[in-house]
Amino acid sequence: MFGAVVLVGSVISAINTADKRWMSWHFSRLGEGGHASSMIFNISMFVGGLLMSWLSYELIQLIRKFKSDKRLDALYAENLLKMIFPMIAVCLFGVSLFPFDKFPVIHNSFGYGMTFIMLGLCTLTPQYITLFPKWFYRYGYILLSATLLLFTIFFTLQPYTLLQVETVVFLMVFVWLEVFTRTIYDAAQAIIVPNS
Repeated sequence: MFGAVVLVGSVISAINTADKRWMSWHFSRLGEGGHASSMIFNISMFVGGLLMSWLSYELIQLIRKFKSDKRLDALYAENLLKMIFPMIAVCLFGVSLFPFDKFPVIHNSFGYGMTFIMLGLCTLTPQYITLFPKWFYRYGYILLSATLLLFTIFFTLQPYTLLQVETVVFLMVFVWLEVFTRTIYDAAQAIIVPNS
């Protein structure tokens, strides 16, 4: 739902925007100007924040089923999710409420903050949650390395647009998030909770 809302909102905004140069810039350009198309983009980001908050709640309920499971430190995992996902939600709210054209510093703080919070989650997960297939942990480090490399090259040489960097990183993060949530859900469903 999160991916669909963000993607559909961005696509509808891109189709309807009067600024045809946005593809030479970044996704946040779609939220500028106060037009109907920018409102669609900003609303989709805000709804994405609400969905991220809901996802956080649901994941925490699932994690609580693992209290006696040695595959993860349930208390740490719960605290991690309580901290990370609400922070991502706040960043999405910030991106939607503070458009780049009016609040560039605040907007960038939330936008880049969200990216690095997700990367932090990718690197912290392997230390405390061993539910996932081995390739998933490698993928997290590939995601971290690719993001840092793409941004470094962009800010030093600028051979491509920021939009292209954002697209690649968003798709990679979405795949990571999908596997993360699906694996926890499937593992939690397999746990037999004794009747109290």
